[in-house]
Amino acid sequence: MNQILAVSGSMNIENKTVLVTGSTDGVGRLVARRLADQGARVLTHGRDRTRGERLLKEIRTAHHGSATFLPADFSSLAQVHRLADTVRQECDRLDILINNAGIGSAGSAGQDGHELRFAVNYLISPDSYSPGLCCPF
Repeated sequence: MNQILAVSGSMNIENKTVLVTGSTDGVGRLVARRLADQGARVLTHGRDRTRGERLLKEIRTAHHGSATFLPADFSSLAQVHRLADTVRQECDRLDILINNAGIGSAGSAGQDGHELRFAVNYLISPDSYSPGLCCPF
């Protein structure tokens, strides 16, 4: 199935602006590529610049949609807020937010001193950053 959406063709995402967090690997990477294939403007996100740039190259080589890489480490609330500020500055609207970022390992502390899984999976929930990210649109 080439459509990301459950009902094929039920929504045209061409020229829609979509932020996919955690899109440099796994499911997020696949979703970002498929959305770009369907003509969306995809804001990709991840911690690793090398993997982010590799994803952008793949999307641009396919000649569909457009993509931008926005680096941020979600274990840092300051970086989450910087990401939200960047999106607000670069976009007049955000049509779709796919909150895919997450981490499965636990034990170590994130940049703000919180346990890493708790910081990335819970503190950085849509309630933490989407009001500032989405409301101005």
